[in-house]
Amino acid sequence: MVLLHGVTEIALMPILAVGYLGRSIWTGVLALLAGMGMSSACNADGTKPKAEADDPNAMVECYKQVAVTETIMKDSRWAHSDLIADWAIAERAILTYANGGVADFDEMETKIATAQQAAVRAKPVVTSGMLSQPVYDLAIGILNEWHANMAMSYSGVKCYKKAVTPPMVEDSSNRLSSLVRLQAQGKLTAEALAQVKEGMKTSLTASLSSKESAELADFLLDLLGFAQ
Repeated sequence: MVLLHGVTEIALMPILAVGYLGRSIWTGVLALLAGMGMSSACNADGTKPKAEADDPNAMVECYKQVAVTETIMKDSRWAHSDLIADWAIAERAILTYANGGVADFDEMETKIATAQQAAVRAKPVVTSGMLSQPVYDLAIGILNEWHANMAMSYSGVKCYKKAVTPPMVEDSSNRLSSLVRLQAQGKLTAEALAQVKEGMKTSLTASLSSKESAELADFLLDLLGFAQ
């Protein structure tokens, strides 16, 4: 009988060990969730769950999600606009695809069309005062020219249908394309960004006021993620 009792205890040891291990893993998972922006457990009315109130070691049954504060746009002038965020995401998808080294025109054309549609949907930012009408219109013109450059440089095509553009639009587009090349080579620096911004501001004053030129240069660099 004693031998049997001893065997039973030995047989239970792995089960107890697994139970302890499982609890340790669960504790680790809870700690990980807390680190990912989760707050302590709560009921719908904000009170603690009964099990937790009665037993401080009880497993947590619910969590409250903490809002993420990170924004797509760095500049506070545009950081809180969902329309501009969607526009920026679409434009940056073109950059990401180009940096991936895949030369497929159909895929690039799809991403360009998505970005152009996002730009059109963002038009209400003009009435809300986030962008002036001249800055919004010229931003679209420069980006359309930049899209053509990206298609010809990174999608394997030799030509791309585009409208004739004013010299300042082509100049700004070329400056953005130079940043793309520097980024791909790992040579994009703060000095290069500053030079491109100043060059764009100077070129754009042919059509915009100095204030609008600065606004447009800031916006384009922020939209494409270079201001990060």
